[in-house]
Amino acid sequence: MQTMSTTTSYLSLYQFTPGRTLFALSGMQAILTPAEAALLDDLITAARAAGEHQLARLLVWSAERGLRLTRPDAAKIDPVADGLLGSVYSSAQRAVDTLPPTHPVHKAARKLLDRHFARGAITITTLRYEDQLAASKVLVAELDAPEQADLVSKLGLGLYLDELRPLLVSYEAALRPGSGRSLTWEDVLADQANTQETLARVVVRVLDRFDEPTRTRLLAPIDHQNSLIAAAYRARRPLGDVDPKTGLEGEATPPLPEAEAPVAPG
Repeated sequence: MQTMSTTTSYLSLYQFTPGRTLFALSGMQAILTPAEAALLDDLITAARAAGEHQLARLLVWSAERGLRLTRPDAAKIDPVADGLLGSVYSSAQRAVDTLPPTHPVHKAARKLLDRHFARGAITITTLRYEDQLAASKVLVAELDAPEQADLVSKLGLGLYLDELRPLLVSYEAALRPGSGRSLTWEDVLADQANTQETLARVVVRVLDRFDEPTRTRLLAPIDHQNSLIAAAYRARRPLGDVDPKTGLEGEATPPLPEAEAPVAPG
């Protein structure tokens, strides 16, 4: 397994998860002599506190993330929006199906369908919440334009638009970042950065105060976790956290969401 043997390597740690930070620091504390502990205990204590704080908040974030993904308020609004959008589509499609191609309403309805409902109502209704909201707002804005008033009237779209306008306001509020959550992704990143910084301070003090053999011995637990993280990145597999007491990967600590996981150093 690859190990770190230079100061530069030690100062280029991969992003540690909180469980890995706590397990590595426990390993370091277990091998400190009294003299070494006197020089390092303050920084190790601070780093442990940061890691424990991050872990506790990450557990909250992980629980709230389920709410963020399902977003019950948006989930309640979505089928209502789908029904209204389907009605707009059906009205336009009916005009295209029943009026001759030369009829002005047929032409205008055909243009509306081509622009917004190329695959039918599902063009919009199967999009992600945020994308559906954006597409719906574009559709409503276009139909609210003065030049579309005649088409809206002849297709009977006014009733559906009257319902869609306030519904989209509620939809947007339900999707607003932070809605229903006490922690934001920015909070998670700040905790992550703080824990990594306090760990780095421990490493810097070891590099500053001890000779090479002592550095290698004291930093071995951090070196080991860094090598495991490097191996995960090389294998292109998700990086799991570890139990801070046993060092075993599992369900004791939640991983960061895969799409939002930290990037390995270049």
